[in-house]
Amino acid sequence: SSFRQAAARQVVGAEAARSREGPPVEILQPGPDGPDGPDGSGNGGGGGSKGSASAVFLNEHAAGGNLGLVLMELGRFEEAGRLLSGAHEAQRAVLGKAHPHTLTTGGNLGLLRQREGKFQEALRLLQETLALKRARAEKRAEKRT
Repeated sequence: SSFRQAAARQVVGAEAARSREGPPVEILQPGPDGPDGPDGSGNGGGGGSKGSASAVFLNEHAAGGNLGLVLMELGRFEEAGRLLSGAHEAQRAVLGKAHPHTLTTGGNLGLLRQREGKFQEALRLLQETLALKRARAEKRAEKRT
């Protein structure tokens, strides 16, 4: 764990890690038209552009989720919770609750809640994640037979 904490200090900055205070972390939100753009096409209304607004939205939340893990290691639980919750909510809405990225973020959020001492919420999140992972594995196994 000391390796992880050292890496976290490098990412966020030694000053922020020492004081457990640091610059506020921007919480990423979809634009006014949501993650899929004004026309609901998934490309931000750009009419056939290669990158979609959903992909950008999800990439931003994935980066926020990763930053949330670093903040968790630094003991900045409130900021970590906002980022991980936002990422989890965005992934559930766009990718679905059983997508591997959504499941990973849900597990990370459960671990954060455990570290915060919020054991009932941690239990709920981790049980839900485990059940969805098992169902996903069973579905894949059925396809193989």
